[in-house]
Amino acid sequence: MRRELAKRRHFDPERFARDAAADAAAFALSGDADAELGRPQLHHQLVDEPVILRAGQSWRASPLSVRASHEKVRFQQQGAMISAPHLVATVENVGPRPIAYFLELSANDRGRCEVRGARMHNALALMPGERAEIVVCGGAGRLRIQRGEALEISELGYFYLSKLPPTAVQLDHVSQGAHSPDRRATPCTEVDPESIAGLQRAGRTRWVDVVDFFSRHNCERFRYFEDYRHAESARALPFVPQEAPADEPFGG
Repeated sequence: MRRELAKRRHFDPERFARDAAADAAAFALSGDADAELGRPQLHHQLVDEPVILRAGQSWRASPLSVRASHEKVRFQQQGAMISAPHLVATVENVGPRPIAYFLELSANDRGRCEVRGARMHNALALMPGERAEIVVCGGAGRLRIQRGEALEISELGYFYLSKLPPTAVQLDHVSQGAHSPDRRATPCTEVDPESIAGLQRAGRTRWVDVVDFFSRHNCERFRYFEDYRHAESARALPFVPQEAPADEPFGG
């Protein structure tokens, strides 16, 4: 009985609405920003087959555009600061709404580059007109876009999602270190990114499920549940799992 009462309190819609309104005020958003959390969120699959770009070329699949370039990037190697040519992808939200985004990028002739420089950017979400300069690989070469997805989210959802560690959506540790959201989006410290990424690797959940959930729920108060699924329809919030786990069942 006590457990059921605790569950009801944590997942109470009125409490959720009060907390979301307080979050919107803390992020200096408009008074009705919290009301948009439950609206439909459109998912875009952007890449049907790999896209190859030479330096100077651009590609666009609404709501994203990507431009490839060769630029010098500073990075530290063996204690020394080095400036060297890198392949850079400049990604821009060209749509009218904030988005969550995921791009699988590589140098076409080399695959993934685990050692490379970085430029600070929001690795998870972009406001309309916001850009991210993603350092893909050291050296020259062509840019390969293997996979691309975007999810239209709310303005409050942009701040919620920006608090998440990028490794939770299987981005690498270079992207994690380069993640630099708005300073108001303080990182969540209680999230276990490896367990969430593991669910995606195992095919038990998807990128779109994870970002849809965390664009609607503050990761300071809610943990991710495996049975959550994105749906392009309005949602009643908060999401109530079928069965909460025994350990820390209701998040922080």
